[in-house]
Amino acid sequence: EDLRCLAPLELALSEALTAQRVCWDAEALLAAFAPLSKFVGDSQGIRANSVDLSLKALDNLFGTQGKRLMLFDLPEDLRELKAEMRELMVESVALCEVPEWVGEFVHLEVLQLESNDGENPVLKELPASFGNLCALKSL
Repeated sequence: EDLRCLAPLELALSEALTAQRVCWDAEALLAAFAPLSKFVGDSQGIRANSVDLSLKALDNLFGTQGKRLMLFDLPEDLRELKAEMRELMVESVALCEVPEWVGEFVHLEVLQLESNDGENPVLKELPASFGNLCALKSL
């Protein structure tokens, strides 16, 4: 079998591991791991219907060893999951706005926006596009 098809996986894995070694910025790490996740998901026909961006999940994924990751924005790569996304959990004290495009997740049933103590002091309002979230059962 032709092994050239594995070249994108090798590149994505290399970039993700390099980012993990040199960078503790949550957004950069998520961006580095996104192509790897997409390649694996596409090759196996797997799509995510739940995304957990809690501090515990990010620590487990990136092995931050007690360092705090600050998520200031939602990664725009999440938009690729709008047809499948059912649950989105975001834990951040630094998230200051939820992008309008979150309203495209019309199948979203659960959306958690909180910090580790339950409150996000920076996030003050939600976008008008939240009116499109007809399946939302829990906010």
